Amino acid sequence: MTQNTNIYLSVLLVISSIFLSCGEASDGNGSHKVAYSNATNSKLPENITKNDNKKGAEWSFYSAYYQRANENDKPEIYEEEVVNKFKEVQVFLTKDSIWIDDNVSGYTIETMDSKQYYVRDYVYENYVDAFKNGYSIDIKNNLSCLRINYERYLQAPFFDYFKEGGSTVFIDSCLFLNYKGYLVCYKKKANTPLDKRQCDLPFDLEKADRLCQRDSRFGYPDLCANEYPVFYFKDNKQLEALVVNETKLANPDYYFNIKNNLDNINTIVVVYPAEASDESYGDERYIINIKDNKVVSCIKDEDALLNYKYFVINKDLSIVFYENNGLRPKEKILKRYQMNTDGSFSLIK
Repeated sequence: MTQNTNIYLSVLLVISSIFLSCGEASDGNGSHKVAYSNATNSKLPENITKNDNKKGAEWSFYSAYYQRANENDKPEIYEEEVVNKFKEVQVFLTKDSIWIDDNVSGYTIETMDSKQYYVRDYVYENYVDAFKNGYSIDIKNNLSCLRINYERYLQAPFFDYFKEGGSTVFIDSCLFLNYKGYLVCYKKKANTPLDKRQCDLPFDLEKADRLCQRDSRFGYPDLCANEYPVFYFKDNKQLEALVVNETKLANPDYYFNIKNNLDNINTIVVVYPAEASDESYGDERYIINIKDNKVVSCIKDEDALLNYKYFVINKDLSIVFYENNGLRPKEKILKRYQMNTDGSFSLIK
């Protein structure tokens, strides 16, 4: 057998061994390579546009963990920088495409032996430890990898966040992006759970307060359970955290869930007890719009929302604030707002 033939066979064996695996190797400096077979390329779905990401489920940044190659390995950037960066990176998933900000690729999901995925034993051991220590995930046997279209992998930002060849680990409700040695976990964003019972419009806060406050609602049990159902934040800690973060006031008391007929936007009227704010002479109220577990907008005009000021949310989503003088609570109009279809508020002059 000639020397050229030997070289040819050796090269052929190397190529074959690479394409039989979707594993990855490491150069010891945090640079990882994944062998990739074009035969398994996922195709980009047809007729998708940049607005189609809104149809998919949104995934949000959860945490980042540095995968150390050895005891002397130190990250080139601090974890705080990684956290701040990925808090701004948007990820959406449909059944066949993944969006990162405004960039899209088709994808497939594969379940495989984790040793086959990582190829080299020391790389495998490093990642077993990283997933265990960083996320309490055991990958010793199998893992799932999300594999994107190879042509898209060669373009930003996929090239920056996926292993060479276009794959990343997708396991235990986490999508793991890769960045400068960090395992960056994204989790599916859950909608803020709100009770399905809602207050029909017009919503009259003066009437709701008068009939359904704590000291009087027992006299009107049917009305307060149906027309003005009251919900307590102690029963919805996720929503409470969202409200406290927006208002910067702890311990909200209760809220009303308003039927606004807007797509994917929830409106709640939040009531704080009198002692919540040093500047308040009584209960303090906020109108807050929420979409995809984020506050879209909030009316927190202190002049309009101090106690003894009431408002009505009308069927056309206009909001009128009145001064309450005790005898004629809707005699004097203070301010008017309009709730827009995107959930924002506009002051009507």
